[in-house]
Amino acid sequence: MSIGRPLQFNIGDPCFVLDTCAYLQDGSIIEFSKTIYRGDLAHFVIERNY
Repeated sequence: MSIGRPLQFNIGDPCFVLDTCAYLQDGSIIEFSKTIYRGDLAHFVIERNY
């Protein structure tokens, strides 16, 4: 999928919204991104480490 191409889904269709931040050691945000995936085309495996 190229950047800027519409996702081609309707209002109300399921989707995943993934927000990510990268931080400096002092806690300042250095990078932020928001990604939207169609719910019917995405597959995620989530691993959390605390």
